[in-house]
Amino acid sequence: MDSKRKANGAATVDNDDRGSKRRRLTGDFDLSKGESRESTTTYGLSFLEHIRKTADKAGRLVATNFEELPPREENADYYEQTRMPISLSMIEQKLNDGEFENLSELEGYFKRMISNAKEFYPRSTEIFEDAERLRKAVSNYMTKKNPAYHRRTPGRTPGRRASTRGKETPKPAAPAAKPDHVYEDVPYKGLSFQQAQEKLIEELIRREDPGYDGPYFEAFINLPPRSLKEYFKVISDPMSIRKLQKAVKGFHGRGGSTGVSDFKSWAAFEEKAKLLWTNAYFYNEEGSEIYLVAQDLEKFFYDQLKQAQAVVTEPSQPKIKLKVGGSSETPTPGPKKITIHVGGQRDSADSPAPAQSKEAITNGQTVNGTARTSTPAQAVNPQLEKARSTSLSAVPSPSPSVQSALKAEEASRASPAVTSQPPSAAPNQATPATPAAAPVAVPAPVPVAPPQPINNPLVNGYMDQKHPRRPGKGIDDALIESMKIQVHPTLQSHSPVLATIRPNPKEMEQAATLNLPPHLTRILAVTAIPSHLQTRQYSLWTLVNKQPLKPIHHQAPGQLPHERAFEAMLHPGLNVLESHLIAAIPRDERVPGGPEVELEVFTISINVLRN
Repeated sequence: MDSKRKANGAATVDNDDRGSKRRRLTGDFDLSKGESRESTTTYGLSFLEHIRKTADKAGRLVATNFEELPPREENADYYEQTRMPISLSMIEQKLNDGEFENLSELEGYFKRMISNAKEFYPRSTEIFEDAERLRKAVSNYMTKKNPAYHRRTPGRTPGRRASTRGKETPKPAAPAAKPDHVYEDVPYKGLSFQQAQEKLIEELIRREDPGYDGPYFEAFINLPPRSLKEYFKVISDPMSIRKLQKAVKGFHGRGGSTGVSDFKSWAAFEEKAKLLWTNAYFYNEEGSEIYLVAQDLEKFFYDQLKQAQAVVTEPSQPKIKLKVGGSSETPTPGPKKITIHVGGQRDSADSPAPAQSKEAITNGQTVNGTARTSTPAQAVNPQLEKARSTSLSAVPSPSPSVQSALKAEEASRASPAVTSQPPSAAPNQATPATPAAAPVAVPAPVPVAPPQPINNPLVNGYMDQKHPRRPGKGIDDALIESMKIQVHPTLQSHSPVLATIRPNPKEMEQAATLNLPPHLTRILAVTAIPSHLQTRQYSLWTLVNKQPLKPIHHQAPGQLPHERAFEAMLHPGLNVLESHLIAAIPRDERVPGGPEVELEVFTISINVLRN
């Protein structure tokens, strides 16, 4: 027994020594100059050792279920569904045999092993959660070590460019004329707003850390390769330091740099840069290496931003000035009236109506129950009056008496409540041009209906429409029994249900508001369908920010058979989650000429707090 213990102890020491040698050997290869089977074996065994030591928050090793394949006799369904079963021991054997030519090929085997577990086991199982942790560990390691993830940049050597870009023909890049050391050791004070943004980006790229080989934020400099489809499927707005740098320098499409930043304020610049670490927080497991580096990136960015804001002011933004009530658009009183000068007898012929009627209207007395506080000429719409005056002045009149008659018609239209009277034959209303002219008949005024009150359903631009339930129907007849907002299974929580919304007893619409912390940007919307819809035709769809969602294929934690779960991605700020269910009304409940379907809508406003 003692010899066995000594032998086992010696083996343990030997394994630890071999592991330390393996870790030392990884520094003997420069992957930027090319990969080989030897380098892949060395890096692969080192990573395999790291995988086997990965543990969850409780200290439980997560790779235990992946060491060996499950027994074939007891898991016939697994081998029928899984075409290419893979375990960690199989990967280790292939590494020792030198079968992997590069890290990309090794990464493919790890991804296949993880996808096998995710496709076979439900989300709520322990092995599924372990597979998700392994996926994040593989992603963190490969984005850092695999040279296929590193794109060509101005500072790369030609050999590294060839290995990472493949057959693509290198093109002269505009940033090459302005390397990432232009503002090195240059203080923010004295720089323009444009230069300060460029300097801050350079500080992120040049940031180094003792004990870390290469740029400290190297994992954030470039976007992951497009072959990593899962990342771009999960992250809606990917961001890298290079992408942020292009926006600062004004790169758009294939054109050159405009030298003008897309961000006109520090707040806009900060809002876009936050995607660097918020995406990392969301995609990677808390406590992982890249998660911790993202925290350092956030802290370093805000330190630099604080220095820049203290000495560099934002450019003044152009303001839009609105001129309201300009005098040029107001109709001048000149063309409103037609003035007739008649031999000094009267200054003007405003209206041929009796003076008593005009005086009564002017003084504001009530005529036929309608009060007038202004003259008839002022009561007419200015634009209509202007058009009338123009047409009257453009047509020549055979005599002043005709113009007076037209003016009388105009005045009668302006005050429809006053009874029209024939023109007066007073001596001061002479007609010098035609002494024997016959009087012109004045047409009767067109009766104007009294103004009716306007019922405008639009109040402040919003139409408040009610959709009450059918007569005799209540909350038990609702088309949506309830709607739960749950934490996504990948984000472990002691209380996964965040909120439960019940239907409105009287209306077929329900609204609610929910505030979430910054890290809860991935949720499940679980809609419960009542049992009385089993005999009716219905359709359910869920949207987030007007984008339709697809139901998840696996059963969510705590999901019941009559519930439908949808996975939603939220962004910082306000998000609108909607659930619509339309169902056919039973034939025996339909009203002749009435609707044949009914619709129930749940609207939840979710505010994700910002950091």
